[in-house]
Amino acid sequence: MKQNIGSEEWCAFSDLGLPAVKARVDSGAKTSSIHAFNIHTFRRDNEKWVSFEI
Repeated sequence: MKQNIGSEEWCAFSDLGLPAVKARVDSGAKTSSIHAFNIHTFRRDNEKWVSFEI
């Protein structure tokens, strides 16, 4: 059975502790994106990390 969805849908990421966010649907996409801000790079245990807000 096919499921109809709109161009934007609310998506929850409870495993990541994130509230529901509005996501734009692109059925032809090969990658995904998320709007991020307050982006900072840093090092932890001599590895490169990045932190951001969504």
